[in-house]
Amino acid sequence: MARRTAWCAARAARRELGSRRSSCARARSPARGSPAGRSFVDGTPAPSGLDLGHRPTGYGPLSAITDRGPPVHWPDPVTLYADLFRYGDLFLNLFRRELRVKYRGSVLGLLWTLINPIVLMLGYWLLFSILLRAVSIKHYPLFVLSGLITWIFFQSALQMSCTSLLGHASLVKQVRFPRQLLPLSVVATNLVTMGVMLAIVLPLNLIIVPESRTTFWAALPLIVPLVALVTALAILLASATVMFRDVEHLVTTALLPWFVLTPIFYTFDILPGIKTHPTIAHVLYYGNPVAPFVEAIRDPLFFGEWPHLGDVVYTVGVAAGALALASLVFRRVDDQLAAQL
Repeated sequence: MARRTAWCAARAARRELGSRRSSCARARSPARGSPAGRSFVDGTPAPSGLDLGHRPTGYGPLSAITDRGPPVHWPDPVTLYADLFRYGDLFLNLFRRELRVKYRGSVLGLLWTLINPIVLMLGYWLLFSILLRAVSIKHYPLFVLSGLITWIFFQSALQMSCTSLLGHASLVKQVRFPRQLLPLSVVATNLVTMGVMLAIVLPLNLIIVPESRTTFWAALPLIVPLVALVTALAILLASATVMFRDVEHLVTTALLPWFVLTPIFYTFDILPGIKTHPTIAHVLYYGNPVAPFVEAIRDPLFFGEWPHLGDVVYTVGVAAGALALASLVFRRVDDQLAAQL
């Protein structure tokens, strides 16, 4: 009888211990789908009143929101841009949405990519080549188009990036994710526009300007530092616009004189005052980060000449410096963006 009593007591003790373990496990593990059981991608528990399951209208699945996502640390000079590949699915969703929004409701769609530069080219051709006879460049319309390839990508990406964070304020405030992907998606959208223009202008140059057939390929690698420069400026402007709303208007105001001072519908060597004011010419050329890109890309694409070594070194150096500066600035303001929005 004593042995049976001891066995029953041990069995009851095991049952009580198992019951306690189950209670502790239920206390530590909230119900699936409840806000308290979910977290941001950096591992921070979500507030009890925040529903991370809600997604703004128009977005695809946000892979940055996970129950067991990898921790996201503050961006450094490498991870700021490496997040583009770490969160590739999220970036593709943002890119597709940006591309759809850009041409939503448009009848011509991507054809506007060609209409804008063609209208500009016709205007400058009529004014400078026909009426003023200020330039005597052969195949002047193609000359202008070869320069507009670089400028339109640069201008459109900068203008759109200014509001890339402001336009997604609810997403930035609600979800913790690599916010630099928003301006990067804008750059990618405008890179598609640049690719369409290049696909039209390049065959025309190869047919009409035979000199470019042996050198045109040298322009393609220079697109890489151009995209790097625009990426850095897009991140800087997107962050600055959140902190100071006047930045958007300042950029819009500055782009018009910037366009005029960039050698798109002219070259510096045909300007009458260049020889008498060489210092001003150097300041206008190398003080304008877009000018060497325009010349370095247009030389092999239109003139059939190899890019100048000085221009190539300048473009690579400026792009690398801009990427480092953008990373430094973004590290300092990233944690303030949600509060400012």
